[in-house]
Amino acid sequence: MKILLLLILVVQQCSFTSSNQDNQIKNGKRRDFGKFVVLIGSCDKGSAIEIMESGKTVYYSCGGDGQFVEIDTMDINKDGISDFVFAYAFDDYTNLGMLISTGNKNKYETISITDNLFKTLDCSVNPYQIDDERLKDFVLTDIDNDGNKDILTMSIQNSDGSVSATGCSKTILYQQLLQKL
Repeated sequence: MKILLLLILVVQQCSFTSSNQDNQIKNGKRRDFGKFVVLIGSCDKGSAIEIMESGKTVYYSCGGDGQFVEIDTMDINKDGISDFVFAYAFDDYTNLGMLISTGNKNKYETISITDNLFKTLDCSVNPYQIDDERLKDFVLTDIDNDGNKDILTMSIQNSDGSVSATGCSKTILYQQLLQKL
């Protein structure tokens, strides 16, 4: 009986370790947002994202042809739980989406904001270069001074914290985000 209990304990421990290994993200970038840490990178099935709150995984997704290229946080639905805005790039276009906390513990819902950030190929980011580290797929900033963060796409994040629009920038106001919920 003792051997059987020991065997069950070892099997449970192995299965726990195995499930944690499934969440390993390769070539990951780490972003810290206070008590939240986000890892974006790849997994065996494609792109991967893991969101941890105080060291515990609260969201994990593995799979897809594209990759998460940028992520930031704001409380979109005003429930006191961080929501996340992300840019997800494919070979020829980039989607903008958000992960919204559902109120259920460890649950986030994925909502698309726009299918293609760069629909207008005629725009120009001049005088900036496309490989300029200050050029961001999106920046969260209060554009209309209503106290809520809005989204400015294809913008420049200046070293002093200010944001500059480019000829390719689009504005998505907080109220527009609420309409997506």
